[in-house]
Amino acid sequence: MGIMEDKNANGIIFRKVGNTLGTSVYEQILWAISAFGVENQWRCITSPYKCTYKPTGQVILFRGLDKAKKLKSIKVAHGYLKYLWLKLLTTLNPLNSGELLMAGQS
Repeated sequence: MGIMEDKNANGIIFRKVGNTLGTSVYEQILWAISAFGVENQWRCITSPYKCTYKPTGQVILFRGLDKAKKLKSIKVAHGYLKYLWLKLLTTLNPLNSGELLMAGQS
């Protein structure tokens, strides 16, 4: 997993609807952690959905886009957001893509 090789990297996963994070992308990340055999190096919680790499404190955050205006307040304790995963991008309305882009601006 690339995030484990760059101590400043963090990740964020977006899904169109937040209430389906637990049964989709969160489970996929848990599966990947298990497939790599590094379960003892990660702590994953469900409220809010987040996985933390224990040796460095790096995180993988999970957010729904149904409240896109709240996205501009996302911060990580150290490092930067290097990895971005937009799940089901094809279901997003391209006419509202500006809302997502605007949410990331200061």
